[in-house]
Amino acid sequence: MTTNFSSLYSASNDDPIFYDEIGGWEIGILPHLNFGCYTSSPVYEGGEMLSVYVDNRQNAENVYLHLVNPLWSSLQVGDIHEMGVIFEPFADKWIGEAEVVSYGDHKGIEFVVGAEFLVTFAKMDSIRFTYNDRDLLGLVLDGSYNAAVSLAQCQELVAEVGTSRNSINMKRKLKKPSSRDPFRQ
Repeated sequence: MTTNFSSLYSASNDDPIFYDEIGGWEIGILPHLNFGCYTSSPVYEGGEMLSVYVDNRQNAENVYLHLVNPLWSSLQVGDIHEMGVIFEPFADKWIGEAEVVSYGDHKGIEFVVGAEFLVTFAKMDSIRFTYNDRDLLGLVLDGSYNAAVSLAQCQELVAEVGTSRNSINMKRKLKKPSSRDPFRQ
């Protein structure tokens, strides 16, 4: 089963713009968030999907962590739940409010995490979510470092070319090949 963050949106002019795919993580640009970039994990065995995205709209909080779990059918959009997030290999527990949000048919929980989260996210081996002092879910984050780096590069591209679908598509086509590509000329 292959699902990605871009599949959470209905077809329109606000469809995500594909930027990159690294180790199963999709990186793209969300026009409806004033061309903020995102990265989405591959779909986990239980159908869960984790995303980190940037909201470039004025007065937005900026960086969000979003988790979809199809088993959490009782979630009600707009509800707020105090939840814990444990970053591993770090043992520190972060407690914050998660809002239940919906993207089409998919409901999930969303945390405002801030720009500094990207650095932590890149270093994580896994992440655990807790609720009422119970472990809810643990996910291995293979490839999150490269995905976070690509997300940051995507945001740099948006800052450089501006917030227009045409300018971003054009710039993406002209992007220099990766320095890690052994076949580049």
